[in-house]
Amino acid sequence: MRKSACVFVGRHRISPRHIEIVVKRLNSAIDTLARNGVTDFISLGKKGFDLLAAALVLARRESGMPVRLIVAMPRTDLFRLSPAPDRDLLYRILNEADKVLYTTEKPIKLVFDHASVCLCYFPGIMGLRIRRLLKNHFVINVAYTV
Repeated sequence: MRKSACVFVGRHRISPRHIEIVVKRLNSAIDTLARNGVTDFISLGKKGFDLLAAALVLARRESGMPVRLIVAMPRTDLFRLSPAPDRDLLYRILNEADKVLYTTEKPIKLVFDHASVCLCYFPGIMGLRIRRLLKNHFVINVAYTV
């Protein structure tokens, strides 16, 4: 497990009334992690929270922050995205990512073996379940009070 790596995982849909606060919390968490030595941010390339978090990491990198974006996903997921805005965002992220790993095994296992931090978006009871499931990881749930 790498102490300098963080994985994103979360819901595929974020309520429009919560998006602003989620983005604010996500930006704050990414900044804090980067200041504390986390340099690699890993996305599974899923629509919703994963793509939002990946786009924010790319924005941080463009502003000069020393962070890298790694995307780990099965190649078949490229064709499952719809509507077009999600697909277009994924293709942009894949083009701008520092590294893309296409895997035949479950990407979630690969990622959790390589990251010590999980930055997630799971409102309600699912957030508590994630904390228990990932007891060996530092978990930041940006939806904790949403």
